[in-house]
Amino acid sequence: MRTWVGLVLGSLLLAVAATPGLAQHLNQKGLDPQGIAFFEKSVRPLLIARCYECHSTGAKKLRGGLLLDSRLGWMQGGDSGAVIVPGDPDESPLIKAVRYAEDGAQMPPSGRLPAEEIAVLVRWVRMGAPDPREADPADLSAATDSESIDFATARQHWAFQP
Repeated sequence: MRTWVGLVLGSLLLAVAATPGLAQHLNQKGLDPQGIAFFEKSVRPLLIARCYECHSTGAKKLRGGLLLDSRLGWMQGGDSGAVIVPGDPDESPLIKAVRYAEDGAQMPPSGRLPAEEIAVLVRWVRMGAPDPREADPADLSAATDSESIDFATARQHWAFQP
């Protein structure tokens, strides 16, 4: 896994360095190449390992309506609203949850993250939460919990009437 992450990170850095147009494109989107490198090296592997099981489009059952596998997912937030306040980790519900704050959710539910992993997330949010990932909004809506769909009501839609 580390080799793969290193390859991806190295390729990204090489592409940014060798392609001035890519660096310019990232900067135009408000993305700092160093912030992206930090995200790819430290944050994305952490989210994959600790969060995607319950908070991704590939989750068996999406928890809390929160998707963490795209920038749009965490920007939209979950059932409780936005989870990240870029630049302000102390006001970000995601950081409060991984710190196991007494007045809110405690994530992951299986046990507290090591201090080093919490520090990575805090640093990322403090940096403004740079995230190059993009997702198709259709992918996000497809990840809803199928138990929340009322199929009887859906069959009443005009498109399904003879």
